[in-house]
Amino acid sequence: MAGVTAGSKGYKFVDRVRLLVAAGTGGNGRTGFQSLPYQVQVAADGGNGGFGGNVYCVGTTSLQSLDLQGERVLRAESGGDGGGQRSSGRTGASVTVSVPLGTSITQLVPPQQYMESISQEIVRVGREKLAQQLAHGEDAEDEGEWFNPEDALIAGGPSDIAHHPALRGLGLDRVAKLFLKRKDIEYDRVLLAEVNEEGQRVLLAEGGRGGLGNAAFKSPQNRTPRATPGKPGQEKFLELELKSIADVGLVGLPNAGKSTFLRSISAATPKVAPYPFTTLHPILGNVKLSEADSLDLETTPNFTVADIPGIIEGSHENRGLGFGFLRHIERTSVLAFVVDVAPPEAGRTAVLDLHVLLRELELYQPGLVQSRRKVVLANKMDLVQTDSERNQRKLLANLRQLVDVSSRELGAEVIPICARHRHGVDQARLTLARMLGLLPEKVPL
Repeated sequence: MAGVTAGSKGYKFVDRVRLLVAAGTGGNGRTGFQSLPYQVQVAADGGNGGFGGNVYCVGTTSLQSLDLQGERVLRAESGGDGGGQRSSGRTGASVTVSVPLGTSITQLVPPQQYMESISQEIVRVGREKLAQQLAHGEDAEDEGEWFNPEDALIAGGPSDIAHHPALRGLGLDRVAKLFLKRKDIEYDRVLLAEVNEEGQRVLLAEGGRGGLGNAAFKSPQNRTPRATPGKPGQEKFLELELKSIADVGLVGLPNAGKSTFLRSISAATPKVAPYPFTTLHPILGNVKLSEADSLDLETTPNFTVADIPGIIEGSHENRGLGFGFLRHIERTSVLAFVVDVAPPEAGRTAVLDLHVLLRELELYQPGLVQSRRKVVLANKMDLVQTDSERNQRKLLANLRQLVDVSSRELGAEVIPICARHRHGVDQARLTLARMLGLLPEKVPL
C-alpha cells in the first residue's frame, strides 16, 4: 500500500500535541451495464470502489520530539470509484507519521456540551457569511439551513461539520481548531496505544470500505441493480504525549551540574552555561559500558539517562519552567539527585536543596520517589580543594549532613563527584549500572 510520511522536517522539541486523524472514504461502487452481443438484455458490470487509506503511526529511535511542523490534520486519501467491466477502484494512499519511542496515544471524545458550543460557532459563522453576502449585494443563501437546530447539532464526525453550509470552504483544518484550541474542555479520554518499540506500527484511523458495484447484486430477479456508496473512514481527535523512555532520571535545581554530568558519561551535548535554565527540554544520553566495566559478561550493556530541566521551589505552581517535563521520568527505574554541595545563594545548603526536590516531586506525583531506587550525586566537590580552609570545613560539614539525611530519609547512597573535571564520574556511572541490574553488585573500581 502506498504511504506518505509526515512530520519529518526540522527539529523542535514538543512533548504533547493534539490533532485530527481522518482516514480516507471508500470509493463508490459503479452502476454500469454492458450490452450483450445478439441479446436484448444488458448485464450489470459495475466494479467495486477501492478502500480508503488508513492513518498509522510508527515508532522510531531517530526522533526525540513530537514536532509535526504545525500539522493538525492527518488525512489519508479516499479510495477510487469502481469502473466498468467489474474493475475495482484503487486503494487510497495511507498516511504514516513517525513518533519517538515512549509516545502514548489517547483519543479525545468531546462531551455533548462542547458539541453544542461548536453548533453555536457554526451559527455565528453562518450569520457572518450572511451579513457579508448582503453587504456585497449577493443573493443570500437560505438562512434556515444555517439555523436549523437539527442540522446545527453535530451527529456525525468532523467532516460533517466541515461540510455544513455555514462552514463551506473552511475545511477540516478550521474544524480541528474549533475542537482543539480550547483548553477548558474536559474531554473523555480513551488510551488507544503506547509506542515503546522500534518499528512498532499502530493503526490510528481505518479507511472506509469501498461501495459495491452493481455487478455484485446481479441476479435473475434483479437485472438492473444499483451500486452502493463507499463508507466513510474513521475520524478521531487524538492527543499524543511523549514520556521519554530512560533508565535513569537526573533531577536537580538549576545549575546543579546535571547537564555537565550527562556530558561526562555519554555522547550527549546538552547546553552548559553559568546561568539558570540552560536546559529547556529533556535531553537523553546513551551511556555505553566498556568491556573493562562489564568484566566477564558476554555483552557490554548500555543504559539511557534523561537530563530534566531544573526544578525550583514552587515548580508545582508553574514557577520557573514548571514541572510538566517531569512526565519524562515517570518510566525511569532510578532517580539520581544532583545536588550542589556549595549553593551560591546565602541560606541555601545541600540538604535544603534536596528537600526542595523531594517536596516538588511529591507534589507532582505522590509516591514517585518512594517507588524508585535512588542515589544522590554531591557535585562540585572540587571546591573543597580550591576554597579557603574555613569554606572547606563548611563544605565538608554540608557533605556529612547530606550523607546522613540521604541515608536516613531515602536509604540512598551519596557519591561525591566533580562533573566538570570528571572526578568520581566513573564510580557514579558504575553505581547506576549496578542499580539497574546491568552489572554484578560488587565490581572493582
